[in-house]
Amino acid sequence: MSQNNIQLEELEKGDECIYFVKDFTVNPEINGKEIICDLFIKTLDMPTLTEWKEDQTPYLSELYMVPRPEFITKENIEKVIDFCGFDEQFIKEDARFFQKDVISYGLGIRLAGGMDSFSTQKEAIDAMKKVAEQCTFIGFYLDRSWNQIGTTGWDSLQQLVGNVDALKATINRMENNS
Repeated sequence: MSQNNIQLEELEKGDECIYFVKDFTVNPEINGKEIICDLFIKTLDMPTLTEWKEDQTPYLSELYMVPRPEFITKENIEKVIDFCGFDEQFIKEDARFFQKDVISYGLGIRLAGGMDSFSTQKEAIDAMKKVAEQCTFIGFYLDRSWNQIGTTGWDSLQQLVGNVDALKATINRMENNS
C-alpha cells in the first residue's frame, strides 16, 4: 500500500488530532495468538500547547498501534472507561473511538514519531503515512524500546492483551540479559 493510498478518518480535532488509518491492520502474535491491531496517527499543534518560537516548526506526529477491543483485557478496558467516562455500549457502537481513548489514556503502543517536527500538519501526517507503509514488518517496530528503561512495544502489547505489567517485564528482561 503506497502513502497515497492510505486513507485517514479524523477522530479528534483540535490541538491534538487523532486519525484512524482506514483499511490497514497489523497482526502481531503473542504466545501463538494473532492480535488484530489498527493504526492511528496523532499530530500535535505545539504553538497552541506550549510556548513556541517563530523559527521552530510547529507540528509533531506519532504513529500508534492499538489492539481491537476484543483483544484488550477487561481490566484495561475498565481503566480506559473510568478515565474517559463512557460505558461498554460505546465500545460496541464505535470501537475506533474507544481505541483513540486508549491512546489518550497512555496505553497506545507508539511505533514511531515524536522527535521530528514539521512545518505543516500535512507534512507531519505524510511522514507517519510513510512509516505506516512499513508496518507490515511490525516486529521491527515492536522490538525497539520506546523509553529510557527499555520497555518495548512487545511489553506494552502484552500489558494490553494479557495483564502483564510492562515495567516488570522490562525489568525481568534486563535482569536476565545481564
